[in-house]
Amino acid sequence: MSNQKVGLVSYGISAPYYRLAVDEIIELWMNSSLDTIKVSQGVLERGVLSQDEDGNTLAVAAVKESFKRMGDTGKVQALYYGTCTNPYDSRPSSTMILEALGLPYRTKCCDLQFSMKSGTAALIHAAAMVQAGLAQQAVAIGADTVNRHTAPGDLVEPYASAAAGALVVGTQDLAATIDGMESYSSDLSDGFRVEGERYLRTGMLLGSAKNEVGLDAHTKVAVEALLQKLDAKLSDFHYVVFQQNTPGTARHCAKLLGAADSQYKPAIYADRLGDTGSAAPFVGLAKVLDQAKAAYAAGDLKSPFTDVNETTAPFAAWRRGRRHSPHCHAGTGKDPRGRQERGSMAGTQGDGGLQKGYEAGVQISAPFLPAQRVPVRREQYV
Repeated sequence: MSNQKVGLVSYGISAPYYRLAVDEIIELWMNSSLDTIKVSQGVLERGVLSQDEDGNTLAVAAVKESFKRMGDTGKVQALYYGTCTNPYDSRPSSTMILEALGLPYRTKCCDLQFSMKSGTAALIHAAAMVQAGLAQQAVAIGADTVNRHTAPGDLVEPYASAAAGALVVGTQDLAATIDGMESYSSDLSDGFRVEGERYLRTGMLLGSAKNEVGLDAHTKVAVEALLQKLDAKLSDFHYVVFQQNTPGTARHCAKLLGAADSQYKPAIYADRLGDTGSAAPFVGLAKVLDQAKAAYAAGDLKSPFTDVNETTAPFAAWRRGRRHSPHCHAGTGKDPRGRQERGSMAGTQGDGGLQKGYEAGVQISAPFLPAQRVPVRREQYV
């Protein structure tokens, strides 16, 4: 087992270029109100896949983004692909991604499926492999095409989207270190697909009743357990990132845990992208890290170090100075008293982990760039 600190070496994300306004969907089906989707849930548009896009192509693009920032990929020895909308039922997609990236055939890889927690499950496996010394670096991917597996006219169709996120885990040249993880899992008939079916369905009612026993309950337990382990409280963090199949669900999680608007709102992206499934924790984390980097460059944050808690409801935050003193690395600094400030906390309903550190110069592209809006005629959409 490695005695070195494990953390994030690099990260990347990828999302569809096209967008569809929720007005088009509501106008077609007339099964919900625009106020419910645009005001209560906070979604204005969502991603639309091109005909040649799926979870695998998005995953490859996300990993390539992460590789661009780290340069040498010779230490990558494991790859874990988390998705619940795999294009194949009985064929590994991780091997296809491995070949598309030009990684050696001896790279340890596998597909992981844990509903919308698949991405964070991949991160746990990647971190464990590096900590155990079985891989110098490991890639964790979270990707889903929720829109392709949502039935036409379904109540979640206005915000069903797609994206992929990739995190490279290692022990050297870290952008963030992992201080701990917590996980909370239960058997819940939330969203599922049985063999032979294309569309996701739920065994529960939609709305707050579903979230109370699902997303909210699992997130709350995982976050509180992690904070207790770290002897911390949520108010110690500048930013918090919750699962956001819609901004409304993130807002509700924030209220449940007592997070202020200034903590969780900077991480919101679902208003313009929608529900990205297993990619959500990585996309939310990437956006927060990008903003934290900009804040540090502007002098608004005293330290470039970040803490990230990963719970299946993306959830991230920038921590105000506390006791830990992580090591310095290239591109980062230390305050005159020799203490590092802690940074960001992120999570997804069910797992919790903490990371700290920030590497100057890390930047993000993909879904935060202007996207092409899709003109839709009713006969085309049907």
